[in-house]
Amino acid sequence: MTSTDRAFIAALQKANATAPALGGPHFAAPATPPAAKSIAAKPIATKQAAPLSQHLALRRTPALAPAAPTSAPAANGPFAAALEVETLSWPAVAQQLAHAGREGLVELLSTLAHRKPEAAPQVAIVGAKPGVGATTMLLALARVVGSVGGSTAILDLTADGAASQLGVRRGAQPRAASIDDLAIHSREDQLSVIALGSSATTTSVADACARLAASHELVLIDAGGPHSAASLEGSGVQTLLADTTPFDERAIAAAQAELAALDIAGVVETFAPFA
Repeated sequence: MTSTDRAFIAALQKANATAPALGGPHFAAPATPPAAKSIAAKPIATKQAAPLSQHLALRRTPALAPAAPTSAPAANGPFAAALEVETLSWPAVAQQLAHAGREGLVELLSTLAHRKPEAAPQVAIVGAKPGVGATTMLLALARVVGSVGGSTAILDLTADGAASQLGVRRGAQPRAASIDDLAIHSREDQLSVIALGSSATTTSVADACARLAASHELVLIDAGGPHSAASLEGSGVQTLLADTTPFDERAIAAAQAELAALDIAGVVETFAPFA
């Protein structure tokens, strides 16, 4: 268990039932570029009473209309994972965060869905520096969506991130393999996991995101750190920078500069200290 996991558990043990793990204000570093802004969820009165899965499904309805033909063969036909399992093995800390931080996670997801209502949210989680719990937060988001009947796809661009924590390993694959061939789907969790690893390219990530967004209510990308997130350029995904509390403003500013070409939705705390 890493020091970050222990910090998560310590914070969660001290949290009361009304204090979500992602509670507190979200703010960006002073050197925030124009495209980057803090996550401050806006109330969406017409969707508050609906389950999150319905909220996300309604947001992606326009994307289901017939689209212009694409030259990418992988985008044709419904997504179908090559391997289906009954369930996956979830890290305990991610399950605890999903439970204790549910309110804040739902608010965050609703805000991201509201930013681009024309399609299913595609969100990359990037750690401002190593060990801040970005992967744990990503898994907690997927767990929350699954708990209300929503479907999620996780695209792992790291060597030991979300896929490996769920027990999914990327073996030797033929070069022509499609996203379907690389995917493992959990029926109980309503979760598809694709481990692309660090060999992902800008083209493969963009194609994968587009295909997965057409068949899932949420696409989450475990991008690792700012340097490894270069393959996200041109994919159109929203990017969340993750850091612990208190924020390391130098690390955030450096990460924002390195990710200037991406759509930075904001900076989010992975856990907050509780008195």
